[in-house]
Amino acid sequence: MWQHHWTSSALAALAALGLLACGDADTSAAGGGGQGAEAGDAGLDGDASDGSVDPELDAKCTPTFTLQLEDTGSTGEIFTNAVPDPENFVQETGRTVCRILYREPEEVRDANHITLIIRYDTQYPGWKSGDVGNITVMISTYFLAQVQADGGDVTREIKGILLHEMTHMYQNDDKATGEGTYPNLPNVVEGVGDFVRIRAGYPPDGAVARKNGQWDDEGYWKPAFFMLWIDGQIPDFLYHLNLSMLGGDGIAWSPDTIATITGKSVDQWWSEYASASCCVLTTHTCCS
Repeated sequence: MWQHHWTSSALAALAALGLLACGDADTSAAGGGGQGAEAGDAGLDGDASDGSVDPELDAKCTPTFTLQLEDTGSTGEIFTNAVPDPENFVQETGRTVCRILYREPEEVRDANHITLIIRYDTQYPGWKSGDVGNITVMISTYFLAQVQADGGDVTREIKGILLHEMTHMYQNDDKATGEGTYPNLPNVVEGVGDFVRIRAGYPPDGAVARKNGQWDDEGYWKPAFFMLWIDGQIPDFLYHLNLSMLGGDGIAWSPDTIATITGKSVDQWWSEYASASCCVLTTHTCCS
């Protein structure tokens, strides 16, 4: 579900339709302003480690593309006006995702095609189906109209949604027989999706750091900000975390991996993060 990826009016519409789970739309998200995540960072044009561009990595992460423009009316024009060249837009998004997640082309799991459906759907803002080699993403023009009515940047919103969903296309997620057993793994996977979206410079509207409870008892923003904070202190933390979730390696992922990567347990990191002055409702860079 994409309730975490929409501007305040879209979130309000979701709530009215009963599509938000309890607690998903907090006051900061519903308000769409105040001390939410800043959106001024330029994003990444090259490799996440040193700014260079690897043509082979880019080639591995440039999927073939199919557009199904089902809404050819005025609301459909909201999409076509915002994204006049959807194929290039989607392919560049894939390259951006991989520059954050990977360093070498041979590390990237096979993911070679995306179908983007643009549909007038009043029930769901969007969804993703499929896995790895061929995924489908639907974006509702009804909800894009809500973004536009709220004064939001529709192009930016679409880019943010695709960054998150295409992260799921390319990221490792510990899926294999006997793996994927950690109960909160889905929250961590969603957190990586928002990590990439935020690191690239497209934070969800109203996104704020949450430091209550456990680091992964929610998905999306909460673990994303925490992992961004660690990544700011341990260079390439997210890169190594993603590699540790490789499916089929015979190892069921657990948070103990974080200690292996960083030399410090996730509980230690969470305690330090909870008392840190950075990443407290004021910046999406989390001191990185």
